[in-house]
Amino acid sequence: MRFYLKFPIVRHIPLDQLHDSPNQPRRDYGKIEELAQSIKSAKLREPILVRPRAQGGYEIVHGHRRKRALQHLGALMAPCYVQEMGDKEAIEVALNQNIQDKDLNPIEEGIAFKEYMEIFDVSRRALARKIGKNARYVIDRVKLLMLPEDIIDKVASGDMLFSNAISLLKIIDKKIDVVDIANKIETGELKGSLQVDDVVDAMRIGADIEEAVELAKYQEFKRDMAKKIANGGNSVKELLKEIQSRQIGSDVILEAIKKSNLNIVKDMLKRDLLVCQKCGESHLFWSCCGEMLA
Repeated sequence: MRFYLKFPIVRHIPLDQLHDSPNQPRRDYGKIEELAQSIKSAKLREPILVRPRAQGGYEIVHGHRRKRALQHLGALMAPCYVQEMGDKEAIEVALNQNIQDKDLNPIEEGIAFKEYMEIFDVSRRALARKIGKNARYVIDRVKLLMLPEDIIDKVASGDMLFSNAISLLKIIDKKIDVVDIANKIETGELKGSLQVDDVVDAMRIGADIEEAVELAKYQEFKRDMAKKIANGGNSVKELLKEIQSRQIGSDVILEAIKKSNLNIVKDMLKRDLLVCQKCGESHLFWSCCGEMLA
């Protein structure tokens, strides 16, 4: 239960007396029109939480979007919970409520966390305890602010996955490469977090971006092979044909080795016997060049 529900008295306050908080963690208020229509259909389910201002009127602690939606509808008054609280408590409440309601994107969280730690001189762990998260949750989101501005915008808008952005932080010292990887994610050349992780890991040990992308595609192929074997979707012969068609050779690691005939494939792969010395192709139970490897 939200702490302020202990004080269920609702006051109706003119909208022109409700002022935005300078410490409001939200930067993007989203689609106000949709919220306005929801309020119009089902009424405002939760009053706005405010605190009195010394200079008159009230400061919104939580409910900035609701205020804007009511303005969009032409309302003059808003139902409010009025609660006395200091600056620190107000920021903590706003953070907690927005995080619980999943109202903030990772960048907004990172900015809010950074500002809170700087204003009140608290550690990441102390802040994490206050908002009911672990320290890694706070650290990762603050670190996102180290990324190039256009990538930060992509994360904020949802055009880049949080997990991909976290992977890019591993090579944050290579700004140009980070941007190149982000572009390849955006164009669909890199698909999924595992491929992005593979590219980043390869670049950390010295591969250039094109080599890293090829390696990532290769690793993805190995995972696909493992899934097919685990699901029993292909015979050994069909799998080896697929390996041969992609010119992968003997480096393919078949990870799901639970079917009896796969032990043969595993052994051949380990001994580099899938690559024919005569033709340089992969074959095992059939001949592609007059040679039979098994």
